[in-house]
Amino acid sequence: CYSIDELGCKLTLKFHTDPVKTDKDSLLLDADCVEFPLILRNVVPGDRFRPIGLNGSKKVKRYLSDKKIENDARHLYPVITSMDKIICIPGCQLDDSVKCTSNTKRFLQVCWSPAPDFDESQD
Repeated sequence: CYSIDELGCKLTLKFHTDPVKTDKDSLLLDADCVEFPLILRNVVPGDRFRPIGLNGSKKVKRYLSDKKIENDARHLYPVITSMDKIICIPGCQLDDSVKCTSNTKRFLQVCWSPAPDFDESQD
């Protein structure tokens, strides 16, 4: 668990050997498709990724706009990168390259949630 105090959020990463149910605040990806370390960072102009189901890439800014996220709230949506490639927008969308398939053996759950009750003793 990581507290992101500037955003008032908590990022939790959990490994699983079987698929788990996700909700609106979590994403499940193929752990074997990412390389560590993972980096959580702000969106920079020109950032692109390939949302699942989209044939091609899309600018992160445009994706957030299409999701009806107000311009002044977009800073609350960072990205996670692996090897300088965006693999997800936590709480929103995975990149197609890390989606789970029938061949997925290890799962990584990415949870993004408000952190008012975050307790650092959980580390």
